[in-house]
Amino acid sequence: IRLLCGLVGDADGMLSISLSRAAAYRIVYLLGGFIPRTLDAFARSCLREFAQMVGGNVAYQLATQGAQIQVVPCSVLAGPDAASVFTIYSQPSETLSVPGVGEIKIELSLNRFQTRHVA
Repeated sequence: IRLLCGLVGDADGMLSISLSRAAAYRIVYLLGGFIPRTLDAFARSCLREFAQMVGGNVAYQLATQGAQIQVVPCSVLAGPDAASVFTIYSQPSETLSVPGVGEIKIELSLNRFQTRHVA
């Protein structure tokens, strides 16, 4: 499963979060209180909320470096082709092992990065 969020502002780009179906279901359980049987509308909503939280953390980290960005609402891609739909090459990716959830691969691509100087 892949979660995609656009980033716009002083830094333009894309945030991609890749995870297994089991990890996605565990996140839905942690946010929504139940383990889904399918990737239904509620499960997708929970995953989009998770991606927005990660995107918010990215926005905060960039703000500490002087760049203001907004996170565009995220999309949820699922199925055998989700992993190959979008690949980011410009930045190194980070794979996190989250206890109780599993591995989550986070990729960030920034097309430009400008800082604001406050006088």
